[in-house]
Amino acid sequence: MTRQKKTRLFGLLASQRTIGRYGCISAALLAAVLTIGTAVTPVHGESGQVWIGPDGKPLPFKTNDEIEEFLLAARVVEMEEIPVGITDPRRALLEKDGIELNACYRDVDIHRRQEMLPGIGVRRNWRDCCKFECAAYELGKLLGLNNIP
Repeated sequence: MTRQKKTRLFGLLASQRTIGRYGCISAALLAAVLTIGTAVTPVHGESGQVWIGPDGKPLPFKTNDEIEEFLLAARVVEMEEIPVGITDPRRALLEKDGIELNACYRDVDIHRRQEMLPGIGVRRNWRDCCKFECAAYELGKLLGLNNIP
């Protein structure tokens, strides 16, 4: 990924992007395709990593950079709830140039100063935010892990 692309991606990750009637699309959606429910799933074939789309056919992406570029430019076709998870994740169907893929959309941003957990005690200054996933993804790439969804 070029320096210009990284700067653009980090700028988008630091903010939130508005897409049509769906409101803010979290930076997590821009950074990675999460493998929850019907999301795009990488499988390993003879030529390396192959990404499978919602129709079960291979997608034309060869690298994570290509998928990131797709996520930056694709439009949201539909959204539906995923019936698992406590932060109300949704499946987003994205489309660009006739290529469709599913992604997981989370716009969670919860901050609790203090809460009582049964059998554990008090948990202080707890926070869950979709932007943390972006940071973990980018940090994983910098560390060469390349396995963080």
